[in-house]
Amino acid sequence: AYIANGGGGAGLIVAQTLAENGYSVLVVERGPTREVAGDPVQYKRFVGYERLYRQVNENVITRQGVRSNAGRVLSGGTAINQGIIIAETPEYFGWLNRAHGIDLDMTLINESYEYVFNRMSESPQTDSTLTGGTFDLPLDHLKEALTAEGFSPHDFHSETLFTDGWWQTYSAFNTTPGSYPTEPLNEIGVRAASDNFVDFSLPNLRIATDSTVLKVEFETPSDGSEPIAQCVLWEDTEKLDIVDQQVDYTEDPWKPAGGQLENAISKQKVAYWLLLLELSPAAPFAEYPGADSQDAQIARQIMMLQRLDAAVGGVGLHELGLERLDLPKSFGLGAGRFFPSVNELTKTDAGSAYIRRLARRLDSAASGGKIKRHRACLSDFAHAEIIMSAGAIHTPAILYKSGVGPKELIKDKYKYDLVVESPYLGKNLHDRLILPVATFIREEVRDAVTESAKTDYGKYDVLRATSAEIAGLSNFGSDCSSWEGLDNEDDTCAYVLIEENSFGHLIEGVLFQSRFIFPPSLRNSKAADTIMSYNKLCDAAVPDARFAPICKSINFQELYDCLERAAGWASIVSVPVSRGTIDLNEKGEVLVDPNYLDDPRDRRAAAEGVRKLRQLWTTVENDPTKRAIYESEDDSKNKQMCPATIFNILLSAAENIFSLFTLQSDNLVRLDMEKIINYLKAVIKDPMAAARDNTEGKPDSSRPKDPADRILYFPGLPNIEDIDDDKLMLDFYATFGTSMWHMAGTAKMGQDDDPTAVLRNDFTFKGAKRLAVIDASVFAQLTRANPAITVQALGRYAGLLRVQKNSAVSSSSTGASMPILSSLLQGGKIGG
Repeated sequence: AYIANGGGGAGLIVAQTLAENGYSVLVVERGPTREVAGDPVQYKRFVGYERLYRQVNENVITRQGVRSNAGRVLSGGTAINQGIIIAETPEYFGWLNRAHGIDLDMTLINESYEYVFNRMSESPQTDSTLTGGTFDLPLDHLKEALTAEGFSPHDFHSETLFTDGWWQTYSAFNTTPGSYPTEPLNEIGVRAASDNFVDFSLPNLRIATDSTVLKVEFETPSDGSEPIAQCVLWEDTEKLDIVDQQVDYTEDPWKPAGGQLENAISKQKVAYWLLLLELSPAAPFAEYPGADSQDAQIARQIMMLQRLDAAVGGVGLHELGLERLDLPKSFGLGAGRFFPSVNELTKTDAGSAYIRRLARRLDSAASGGKIKRHRACLSDFAHAEIIMSAGAIHTPAILYKSGVGPKELIKDKYKYDLVVESPYLGKNLHDRLILPVATFIREEVRDAVTESAKTDYGKYDVLRATSAEIAGLSNFGSDCSSWEGLDNEDDTCAYVLIEENSFGHLIEGVLFQSRFIFPPSLRNSKAADTIMSYNKLCDAAVPDARFAPICKSINFQELYDCLERAAGWASIVSVPVSRGTIDLNEKGEVLVDPNYLDDPRDRRAAAEGVRKLRQLWTTVENDPTKRAIYESEDDSKNKQMCPATIFNILLSAAENIFSLFTLQSDNLVRLDMEKIINYLKAVIKDPMAAARDNTEGKPDSSRPKDPADRILYFPGLPNIEDIDDDKLMLDFYATFGTSMWHMAGTAKMGQDDDPTAVLRNDFTFKGAKRLAVIDASVFAQLTRANPAITVQALGRYAGLLRVQKNSAVSSSSTGASMPILSSLLQGGKIGG
């Protein structure tokens, strides 16, 4: 009998492997199924956009301000990633053995890879027929540019990476209409994820969705032997209210408690005026005599406040006092709006209680017992085991709350009872950075494709999204004469990984989730949150008539038109060497510190990545036929092009929002917005201003400029003449780089005599019995490219290891059933 805490990339596959071999398995997953979550986690036409849905995606705010992601849906990251299939080589696994003592059965590893390939991997079409034959795809240009810049061509589809060149990747999205899965879908781009491996009809496999694991409970033997993992405690996942769904506000665990309270108040205040936009002049006022009077407007607004309070669990705020909020005339909504005054809220018990609710400080008992708790315990079978598969962030966090981890955290800082001392749990955290740079297909080139491409490639995106369907990996630097690959220990040479992502919602999703166009210091400000909320409310993919006036006033549609024809190439820190930690704040929220670019080898990789991107695009600029497809400096002489359009629209939104706060006491929002406005103005003048630390925003006229016919970039790449400036290359990466959300390593595997290893080579936990970790936490070092398929393969591998071990011990161990749920509290939501 087994309990898997987390139904992600590895958790579902190890659960299925055990269940199909007769073992009882319970999976506890904090998110919903993909069917409940809806289209964004099921189809390629939404790829990129799914990361804007808080219902399925957790925004992870790192110490450096870089925003990352974690899946909050059954299938985990495989339901919200870009569907890129890149497996590692035998060389990588040999290095793990040599450098870290991780001795894996390569025959079983290969079998596991083949198992996941068969259900996850298809070879996407990558030729120009996708555009009706009217122009070459940006990925075609990338092939030629990579070859010209020293990447050896492997011009065929490969599920495994190459370390000396470029290749065509495989994809998790189907390429033949109706081919997979077997539902009657006559379109390409259906996403395969880890739930595709699950046989939900198996009676011995039970899955509790919308269930957040709180802790693992242990039995501590009186003889002093190792504690034994016994039970899992979880509660119903708290539902997102209407405000959480509509308003993109950052919950930053790094802020002190007072700052979080201020942020919660501002979030709700902004939510009120956004949602009250439904009180537009077009709304009916028939129930009020003299509907055009100011009294009737106020009466209707109070009525709508009452309705909104009921929807979001308020406390009758219309009785607590309102303050007037004047809207810009350009919104077309009339001058006056009213919402609760914070000063008035704090004067009453009900208002104070409301503020506490906003800060989410009420426990389940205080909230009326609406959140149910559940417990499941292992049976007495020898093979019974609790498997942590919640990912590299939440696996150590849950174990910390269970009394497992470094003594200085568990006992000294958190004041928990120390159950299992594991000094290196939560350490060795690493994540790879990505620098996305976009260009834009000319509008007339895109329009020429429309009719010819529509017929063959579906009713959604005219330009089908291409998601890392070309990748290149090689080493570059100032001195690569002694390059030793994964064994490299100097900072003169580094792996550079290049991937291509174009069209559809890809750039939009990356832009608005990661906010990479803002420096990290501004990405998580309340002002940035408010601007990004505009995007969510105005996006044509999820239209809402209530917000039409404000969206029209800022002309967001031009922004989306640009982003849908954006072609992006990205440089990636392939082998991150910097190491960080997982911690908890005083409220028990997870603190993620990957310590980005701390190691000089990572800084070398970042600088070489910017340099290589600039060189790759220069090969395109030097070819007039290729250059003619993209917006260029020449175009901007007669018309505003996409980079300027995007920045100006964001500036317009910022200035409009700024005017909303001029009459309020929320100085933090105003100050943040002033910084963003000044930043956007500086970037419009000089795209490289931020990377040059030019705080005054003045263009540096002493620098040589690229030719007038150079392609326009977003954000603006350094000039080709500047690529030998290592500091500028690194500053550019640090300014605009973001997380690729490949968090790994926080419970690394290794030999028994390795003091830094948290796990043994069979994934079992050192220092505790019947406890294992099977997810990206186990990596001593990340794979050199996208790790999802390797995480899934390790799930299969770990499951097969257990089947083999149990069979060797006793054939009677199989077939365990109901005892796994021996202590399940009544009211659990378990089913398949």
